[in-house]
Amino acid sequence: MVLHINFITDETGNIISVILPIDEFNDLIETYGIDLSKDEVSAIEKGKSLRSQGDSVISKEYVNIDDI
Repeated sequence: MVLHINFITDETGNIISVILPIDEFNDLIETYGIDLSKDEVSAIEKGKSLRSQGDSVISKEYVNIDDI
């Protein structure tokens, strides 16, 4: 990902803000999941944990799509 950033500096040259195009900002937000709610992040973390424990744990936790 390439970001086209413009820096805003104070009178001493220290960077105080950054400006980037809205499309790049939205891409950044979506790519890194910054737009996810706490519940969504929690569900993702739970899924990762279950997957690391193996198939038997996964099959107990999830409903088979054919059963829906």
